Formats: sequence, structure tokens, C-alpha cells
Amino acid sequence: MTDRVTERLNANNLVNLTDKAIRPNYSPEEHDVGIVHIGIGAFHRGHQAVFTDQAIANSGGNWRIVGASLRSANVSQQLNPQNGLFTVIERSDGNTSARIIASIKEVVNAKEDSAKLLDYLASISTKIITLTVTEKGYHYDQSTRSINWESEDIMHDALYPNSPVSMPGYLVLACQKRMNSEHLHSSKLTIISCDNLPENGHVIGSVIQSLASKLDTKLADWIRRNVTFCSSMVDRIVPSVSQLDIEEQAKLLGYIDKALIITEPFKQWVIEDNFCTERPDWESAGVMFVKNVSDYEKLKLRTLNGSHSALAYMGVLLGHTWIHEAIRDPLLAELIRRLMTKETGPTVPQFEGFNLADYQQQIVQRFLNSDIAYATQQVAMDGSQKLQQRILAPMAELYAKGDIKSTSCLMATFVCWIRYLKRVTESGQHYDIVDPISEVLSIISTEAEGKANRLVDGLFSKTSVVPPELKSNSTFRATLEAQLTQLNRVSIREYLQGVVTEGLTQ
Repeated sequence: MTDRVTERLNANNLVNLTDKAIRPNYSPEEHDVGIVHIGIGAFHRGHQAVFTDQAIANSGGNWRIVGASLRSANVSQQLNPQNGLFTVIERSDGNTSARIIASIKEVVNAKEDSAKLLDYLASISTKIITLTVTEKGYHYDQSTRSINWESEDIMHDALYPNSPVSMPGYLVLACQKRMNSEHLHSSKLTIISCDNLPENGHVIGSVIQSLASKLDTKLADWIRRNVTFCSSMVDRIVPSVSQLDIEEQAKLLGYIDKALIITEPFKQWVIEDNFCTERPDWESAGVMFVKNVSDYEKLKLRTLNGSHSALAYMGVLLGHTWIHEAIRDPLLAELIRRLMTKETGPTVPQFEGFNLADYQQQIVQRFLNSDIAYATQQVAMDGSQKLQQRILAPMAELYAKGDIKSTSCLMATFVCWIRYLKRVTESGQHYDIVDPISEVLSIISTEAEGKANRLVDGLFSKTSVVPPELKSNSTFRATLEAQLTQLNRVSIREYLQGVVTEGLTQ
């Protein structure tokens, strides 16, 4: 094989294309669609699609997936020319394996063909809809625990329900079409949230019911009787893939895969058993079904995701491009150890036969995996949506117990996020912020002119990032202002070193 590879992965050349990747051991065309997935990014392809591929291989069934993208045509351009096929490469400790996944039939871009997407969503053949739209895609206000009626997309969908732009809008319209279908008796639907939100099934159920009730009380009642919402906890590190990655893997595999996924061996999916429809044989692929997934969500959000966020903001400010670089910084490694063992650890549930210390160490080892290059800036995205459940929620619990001394690293993470809003590292390197309220955050940061009290006033009055129980806590506010003031006096590394050696100052 020459260095230049031109043949692209697709169904026609799958059989003869390569012997360097494990091929599907079932014929994809023999299995129809049973799942629609909204938000078909890298994570879905590296997680739910892999579990579903294995379930079809093990037990068959019409459970292939139609992926939906509500905004961008990127994934449809990557996957559709490849007949939905893509390669998942697992890397760890210098070991690599490659497997071709066939569970996705096609990708529909809503902006190009919303009617086709609605047909799939409303089809009686579609038994399950899964979601990975990130926290902001739910249009849910964590502080009020209700739909965000001020969202432009939600306002649009309330006014023009037959031309939706948001994920909730599409689901409500699909339910209306199901309700009006002649196949009413077989139109039941299970919706599974796979995003990093506490009680994510309850969240999407609440948002859908609220929007449906505003449009049609009969529809809201139909949804209550015919649609169930499952919470789930998902875990796998799936970083973005670069063009260089695609080119390098083409030389190794012998074909071009523009939908390539590179990930770690570890993967986990825990789903609330609240189905009103059939489902794939996900158990055979390693999925856990439980009555209540909230404890698993809390464990993962606060332990893995909270630590990830801390490494991201601190890492960016200290000039670390990658998570594996940040965790190799002795200062940040100590902060993460303390964060998990002394602060978030006491707030997470314990399971029978479960060793929390082993779980925490496993997370550190996953972060250290340099074979999976996860950018700190990628993890830092959408902080205004993520920090509530990852950092501020455990801090609120500790404050409520009067255990303020055990919040040093949590507070330092929040302080570093606020400093991150300045868009420049201490060494003067500029970066962009990706956040649904980035403009508001930039205005707050600029208008504060470095004064801690102004920063806090802006965050408290102009955003809902900080939960009400912390906003109203005078000790929290005083400590936050003191920490921000301290960070303005010293370097970021000196500040973080002080957190490790001295804890919080007020």
C-alpha cells in the first residue's frame, strides 16, 4: 500500500477493504430502523451506537439508528457517503484496536430536510429516541427547575409549533403526529436522555410536558399516557478527531474514514428501566438497567465530570493544551486528588460492593491516557451549563452541612472558571469561549474591571449559574469575593498552591 490512500469506507467495499479492523458480524441491510438519535456527534458514535451495534450482533432485531443533526450538516456529510459506517479506534497504554460500526443507517440534517426527520420521529417503527444535545439543548433553567421560556428557540417553537428548531419542539411535534396517527395503538415511545444532567429523563419529560401543555392540553395528556422518559448515565471519553488523525489512520487501516472515532477502552451506560416499548438486547452489550439512576449520575457528574472541569479551567489558565498534560502537573494532580477524596467524595452515594477509592484512581488513570488526546478547551465548553451540577451542587450540600472547610478545591474551580472568562492565559495567550451565554459572561467580566465584588454582582444578577441557596449565603459570597481578590494579587499557580497548602481564605 502506498502512503496515499484514496478509497473511502462504504458498504460496497466493506468486505474487501481491510483486515486491520473488525468488521460487523451481521448484515446491516437485514435490520430496519428502531431508534432515532438526536445530536449525532462524536460521543454518540463512540458510545450508544457501539452498544447498539453489539446488541444487534448478539441478538438481532430492527434496531438500527437514524441520526439527526438539528443544525450542522457536518456529520451527515461524514457518514452518509459511507452508508453510516465508521470506525471506532480504542487506545490505551500503547495498545490499539479498530472496529467498524454498522448500527447507524443514515443521518438526517434537520435544516435540509425537517420533514424527513419528523417522519422518522413519528414513525411507528421508531420505538426509542435517544438524545445527546448537551445541557444547553434542553432549554431548561436549573435554578427554577423548569423550561426556559426566555430561550429564543423555545419562544419560536411555542409560536410556530409546526416549524420547530429546538429538540423539545421536534419531539412535541412528533408526539402530536403520533397522537393523530391511524396507528394510535402502536405509537408508544420511549425517550432516553444521555446528557450530563442530573435526573436527565425527568428534565426532558418536564420540558416536553411544559411545551406540549402550552400548545394543546389534549396532546400533553396523550404524552403522559403514551411516552415514557428514561434517565441514563453515560461515561466514555471521546475527544474530537482532527484531519491529521484521519490521515494517519487511513495509512494504517488502508481506507479513508471521515467519521472516525478515537476513544478509550472504558465505556459505561446505566439506564432507568422505565420503558413502555421494546428495546434492543443492550444487556448483552454491557448496559445496566436500574430502577433509579440518580445515584449513578451523581457519582459520575461529581467525580469524573467535576474533576474534568477543574482540570480544564486550571489547565487552560496554566497553558496546558491537553487533559493528560494537566493531570501530569503535580500541583493540579494534588488538587484533583483532594477534590475527589475530601470534597466531592463525601457527597456521592455508596453502592454495595463498590470501592470509591478504586473508582477515583481509575478516573485519574483515564485522564493520564495520553493515547487519547482530549483538549482542555473542549472540556471547558459550556461552563455556565455544566458547573451547577458538577461543582456548585456539591458545594451547596457542604455549605448546608456547615462543612465549609471542605470546599477549597470546589471554590478554586469556580474561581478559575470566572478567571477563564477573561479569555487570556496568564502568559498572554488568547482563546475563545464557547458558551450559550458567552456574550453576557464577557460583558460581566469586562465591566467588573477586575473588582471581585462587581464580578460577583454581575454573575448573581445577570445569570442563573449560581443556585439560589448559594446566592443567599453571605459566607459563600464573602469567600468567593476573597478568593477572586486573592487571585488578582498573585499568579494563578501561586493561588492554586495556596489552596493546596492553606485552604480557603475569607
